[in-house]
Amino acid sequence: AQVGILDENGKSIPGFAADQCVYINGDFMNTEVEWLNHGSDVSALAGKPVRLEVVSRGTKLYSLQFIAR
Repeated sequence: AQVGILDENGKSIPGFAADQCVYINGDFMNTEVEWLNHGSDVSALAGKPVRLEVVSRGTKLYSLQFIAR
């Protein structure tokens, strides 16, 4: 699976597009989403309205959570 972050108009936010997401492959209860040039740090987007795009095949997604570190 890959996760992209979109702006309020549905356009990919540079650096956080689904095709820039490191593939998540496996059966996880707790793993971080990472992007190629940003790692898992999404603090630059704090307070901004965003949408998530999840691209997957043959997977099941039960939940996503943002947490402060």
